[in-house]
Amino acid sequence: MAQYSLSAYKNKEIKITLSVDVKREGAAGELRWQINNDADGSPKYPTVANQNNVAAGTWLTMTGEWTGTPNNANPALYLNNDKTSGTTFYYIDNFTISIIETSTGGGGDGGGTITTTPLNPNAAGVQTFTSNGRGALSGTSYDYEMWTNKGTGNKLLWYGPNQGGGAAFRAEWTEPDDYLGRVGYYWGNGGPFTQYKNIYVDFNYTRSGRSTAGNYSYIGIYGWARNPSATKDEEKLIEYYIVEDWFGNQWQDDNGPMGTGTTGGSEVSSYTLDGATYKVIKNVRNNQPSIDGTKTFTQYFSIRQTLRKTGTISVTEHYKKWDALNMKLGNMYECKFLVEAGGGTGWLEFTYLKFSQEENPRK
Repeated sequence: MAQYSLSAYKNKEIKITLSVDVKREGAAGELRWQINNDADGSPKYPTVANQNNVAAGTWLTMTGEWTGTPNNANPALYLNNDKTSGTTFYYIDNFTISIIETSTGGGGDGGGTITTTPLNPNAAGVQTFTSNGRGALSGTSYDYEMWTNKGTGNKLLWYGPNQGGGAAFRAEWTEPDDYLGRVGYYWGNGGPFTQYKNIYVDFNYTRSGRSTAGNYSYIGIYGWARNPSATKDEEKLIEYYIVEDWFGNQWQDDNGPMGTGTTGGSEVSSYTLDGATYKVIKNVRNNQPSIDGTKTFTQYFSIRQTLRKTGTISVTEHYKKWDALNMKLGNMYECKFLVEAGGGTGWLEFTYLKFSQEENPRK
């Protein structure tokens, strides 16, 4: 059964616009894209696109829209391949979905459309970076940074200010010792996180498969902060990760979360946010490269236990969870969406990436 997860939109009112090419093989019958709403949904199993009496062996373009609230424990859009007789299977191509939160709460410039349509690498404003560097991205409030140690063909392509939410990028690497590509907010010598409004990140991406990023990898929110008032020297500089996904490695597939075997350090707590449990890990890195040269510093990790490639990250709420655990950040240096690869040959490509700072928390 083909399906597209809607976990990021559980209990939120959304509008889905779908276009997809489908070909049946085997028996003729109905093709129906529907939502797996529970019995108290309105209605149960609502249809997004439907076609009756579909003959086998012919490509069919299916389109449709649905507005409603996914309410299943694991909400999804899926293809119900009802058949008249015998055995059937199908091919899917040109899958395009647009999801709009029709009630985002929060106000400000947040919410909007998370699109899955591939972006145009030849559009006006596109920039490609092939060497280590950091800088402002013209026409936006965003900043990029690419840092890589060894490897060939490593690059970061930013899709420009006018498509994919304004922060979308594509990262590529070939056998680096370490590759980091990231886009988002840069403050340099900023203030504490409480100085900024509620930060949200809406995203959607695709990526290469398992073991294409070496023995360790991280996908999610990333940054540095300086806390000069910390009692312990190693906590005066903080590197932090909110990990939504990874590429797996030779020992572990990419369908389950990483643990301390990848991050080092020890698990200190867990919490629930954005529809999932995050495990919290602290680790100390001794005499390693940092934004302030070679330093000893502390790493904070919050690792999502049900991985995802689309949705919304309530960044400020994660900061608050750490603060409640006495994991202080101090003065913010940056907040960016990162892909980090510890080797391999792979890629990650956004169709949508948008940061927003909003007056009120989203509901």
